[in-house]
Amino acid sequence: MGFLQLRRQLGLAIKSLVQVPNFCITLVLTLALALSCFFVALSLFSGFFIKPLEIENESRFVVVEQKNVYQDRVSEGLQSFQNMLNWYQNPSVYEKRAFDQ
Repeated sequence: MGFLQLRRQLGLAIKSLVQVPNFCITLVLTLALALSCFFVALSLFSGFFIKPLEIENESRFVVVEQKNVYQDRVSEGLQSFQNMLNWYQNPSVYEKRAFDQ
């Protein structure tokens, strides 16, 4: 497709969109609504999941992949090394969890 043909097709598309202004308004409003919903969801995700991570030294942040093998199942997942140290240094966390349930 040459540049001249692309230009003609673009001109034809603009002329056809000018003939249906309600469609264009609806299209623009729908895109604006979709983008605003996306940015709100992204902001909420950042505010609830990313910002609360209190990492003292980000350059030393390490994520450990772990596999816990039980008699009836295998549990795989990711865990931060800092969180594991925190649990090890504060054994009362386990007691609180056991009493909460």
